[in-house]
Amino acid sequence: MAEEVIRYGAGGVPYKGNVGPHSSEAAPEAPQPEPEVEEAKVDIAFEEDDTPVTDEELADKTGK
Repeated sequence: MAEEVIRYGAGGVPYKGNVGPHSSEAAPEAPQPEPEVEEAKVDIAFEEDDTPVTDEELADKTGK
């Protein structure tokens, strides 16, 4: 949306001339459509393992 340009005339009174772009101002550019970005496809699989582990094996797996 074009902004209204307010210029000040004699005595500091706002002068509202023609609203919109004027010949001395740059023409506004049309908005460019955003290119479609293809989302990455991710496959997630979970595998439950209910095998009991000892405290030593747990420490090895978690690194603690």
